[in-house]
Amino acid sequence: MQNPQLTPAGAATWKHHVSPVRLISQRLLAVVILTVVGYTLMDFPVASTWIATALGIYLILLWRYPSLWLVVIPTLLPVLDLTPVTGRIFFTEFDLLILTTFASGLLQKDPWIAPLRLNWKRWTLIFLLIFWQAYTVWKGLFPIQPIDANAFTSYYSHYNSLRLAKGFFWALLLLPLLGQAMGRGLPVARLFLLGVIGGITADLLAILWERALFSGILNFSKPYRVTGFFSGMTTGGAPLDAHLIFSLPFIAALFLVWRSRWVHLGGFLLLLFALYGLAVTFSRTNYAAVIIAISVGLAVWLYVSRHTESAHHGTGWYLLGIILLALLVSSPFISGEFIKHRFSTVSSDLASRFVHWHSALRMMEDDPESKLLGMGRGAFPRHYYWSHPQDSLPPTLRHAREDANGFLRMDRSGDSSDLFLTQRFDIPEPGPYQLSISLRPRTDQPTRLLIEICERLIYQSYKSCQWMGINSGEKSSEWINFNKKFSVKKLGRSYWYGSRPVQISILNRGLAEGLEIDNVQIITPSGKRLLGNSGFDDGLDRWFLYSGNHLGWHIKNIWVDTYFEGGWLGLAIFTLFITSSLLISIARVRQRDSFPLFHLPALAGLLVVGLFDSVLDEPRLTLLLFLSTWILLARGLTLPIPIPVHSLGTALSVRLFRLFRRFRRLPPI
Repeated sequence: MQNPQLTPAGAATWKHHVSPVRLISQRLLAVVILTVVGYTLMDFPVASTWIATALGIYLILLWRYPSLWLVVIPTLLPVLDLTPVTGRIFFTEFDLLILTTFASGLLQKDPWIAPLRLNWKRWTLIFLLIFWQAYTVWKGLFPIQPIDANAFTSYYSHYNSLRLAKGFFWALLLLPLLGQAMGRGLPVARLFLLGVIGGITADLLAILWERALFSGILNFSKPYRVTGFFSGMTTGGAPLDAHLIFSLPFIAALFLVWRSRWVHLGGFLLLLFALYGLAVTFSRTNYAAVIIAISVGLAVWLYVSRHTESAHHGTGWYLLGIILLALLVSSPFISGEFIKHRFSTVSSDLASRFVHWHSALRMMEDDPESKLLGMGRGAFPRHYYWSHPQDSLPPTLRHAREDANGFLRMDRSGDSSDLFLTQRFDIPEPGPYQLSISLRPRTDQPTRLLIEICERLIYQSYKSCQWMGINSGEKSSEWINFNKKFSVKKLGRSYWYGSRPVQISILNRGLAEGLEIDNVQIITPSGKRLLGNSGFDDGLDRWFLYSGNHLGWHIKNIWVDTYFEGGWLGLAIFTLFITSSLLISIARVRQRDSFPLFHLPALAGLLVVGLFDSVLDEPRLTLLLFLSTWILLARGLTLPIPIPVHSLGTALSVRLFRLFRRFRRLPPI
């Protein structure tokens, strides 16, 4: 088979007349969208020029190669995350990428819907999904709260429903662009496969870089859990685990779709690397998810072999040999002391999860409407907050303003959970640095604020942090400025591949009373000021939230989560979605289509991770799931069952099985 080519615009094979009025309307809409993107970049906290330049180049490339997005979006999905430096969690640079992509589709005059060839059953499923998402957004959004500096900076906000739902609606915007690509006669499925493989490669490179900086690449005993570039990991979500598990089965395409020996060698290395990445997450569910995904993939292949007369068994055995060899070679990845400790706490952790799920269900209002239609998208964090007694409410961080002065308002810690506000800064010169901060107590009672200086990427710090305690004044009407000196001698050490990010964190830990904070600044020996938005005049831009209480933000079960947000109706639609994916996959493999060989194991692995985490809390994961689903639903979009591999592949598979059997006969060490 030939590798997929990105056919230039104008090579369309689907004949369709577009009226001038419609073409002008959609191009005007494209201009409006691009104007919104440009206006957003004018106020973007960091790297606005670089992002604008990159999006401009991307838009030009899309004009020439309109289907390039099928590769670019899945590839950038796990690594295009600047939230730790921008502080923006609701509308990010990845959203700008999606809007630019959609605008490029509006500029084209190719047909949108007709090439998809969806029958009424599949349209019904799509409309049910739209209804489910739209209603849960409406339920979570209302009553509308005032738009202020906290509306789009807090997970407690009613607008959190929009943040969580945008992944599905971004995928919905890309559905017509998928039709455009099909109308041009392009190998859409293979382009998407390249994108997903590019995405897991980028994700694994980020993991390798993180491990090199923080724990050592081959150190499996140090209790350090990787996060990659998923900023959502800071509240304990599982987007990294879900992305790795979902993308893992697509590596098989390198063996089943492409025949090159070099591609197969690269595929084996990538598979081995992926197993390494899953191992160093130290998430126990991932290990079970890998086994389930592989088992489902093999089951689908056996089904293909039985129900297609000319299916080639040699290819399947060849791939099975590759997988067994990769598992054998990667076994040392899970032999460290830390993972043994993780497995020793399975029973207690599982018991706490059951308690948490039961508590989430008890938070639901006891009326027929809530049971049938749920509590709304993104509503769990605020319901969790109000489920506590008044004297033990979880901590909060809010932006406040007096006249023209903005500042941070930190409530006392009612329970034992931690809530930090962090910002990264560089180390441009040696010498003693100075922390300057202004404090004002909420009452006429003094309190003590903790500040830490750490090396941290997203979640876990490197070694120990430097701590500074500051006692506030006793008058709630006075701002008092404090100065503390600290050393940066061992911070931010540079290597040829980068340096560990250094950050300041403002903690609520041990805060006896509420406190107001302003003018936070780090000053170098030469007088240079390193922190942006130090006075909080631009809301919480440049500041990044960190929480030590993971259960306060996630239900941590995809089924309980779906029921909580959408009730029995939402759970029924989600179950129908999963069932339809299975039935459509079976129908497509009978037509000698190999795309379900990758989609079904990916979906199965994702559902296993979802047994213990709310994987759809990350919009980018939701986008990837539904984009893969659109390809599954589109009729006429097939990826033929691969032809037999060359004789070297068959011979290699036999040798791999012999090696594995010989290894099994070795005496125990």
